[in-house]
Amino acid sequence: MGSLSSPRGFLLVLLGLCAMAGPCSALPPPPPPLMLHESFAGKSEFRTINRRPLESCFNPSPYLSIDVSTGGPLPDEAFINVTVGGVFRPDGSHWVAMITPSNSSVSGCPLSGVNYVETGDLAKLPLLCHYPVKAQLVKSDPNYLGCKKAACQKRDASGACKVRTCGATLTFHLINFRTDVEFIFFAGGFQTPCVLKRSGVLRFANPAKPLSGHLSSTDSSATSVSISSCF
Repeated sequence: MGSLSSPRGFLLVLLGLCAMAGPCSALPPPPPPLMLHESFAGKSEFRTINRRPLESCFNPSPYLSIDVSTGGPLPDEAFINVTVGGVFRPDGSHWVAMITPSNSSVSGCPLSGVNYVETGDLAKLPLLCHYPVKAQLVKSDPNYLGCKKAACQKRDASGACKVRTCGATLTFHLINFRTDVEFIFFAGGFQTPCVLKRSGVLRFANPAKPLSGHLSSTDSSATSVSISSCF
């Protein structure tokens, strides 16, 4: 009888285990493309947002709004408040994203598909040109789901409220991206996102302003350095 280290010995041991445990089953089928892609992306729903169809939500509230707490052009760095309002039914799947540049395309980018193929991602999923740089679930405001920030949108002749809506406020850390930004209110979570409302374009006051310096050696002698401005 061959030793365990030989191929024949290993095969005999494997057959013996199968005989004791019953018929050996075949290997499980490969996971579906979406699950396979999510495993490549670190199993993060947000990191797969650029592989989702992105459409407008069906029949949104006519009172929806999204406002940003800036009185003018954006500063180089700030914490800003983004307030959504006019929501009929707050939902845990609602979220707000910051997009830059504001004209980021959400159409298909088939030519970028080759980059995913190089990583082994062969999933036949939608591919968007851009995706949000930051995002927060609206339920991060603890007053949202319970509609503790309510507003009356319509009153009857007696002054009683006929249409009540809910709102929330989120805080984003903003830095000078050198391109304008836009905040978008989504429903459907990261799995099935749809657009509820857009804030409109927000521009930086000094998009070309140097924000930091870069120190580099001028040659291999290590006797001098140069300083250049960068993002």
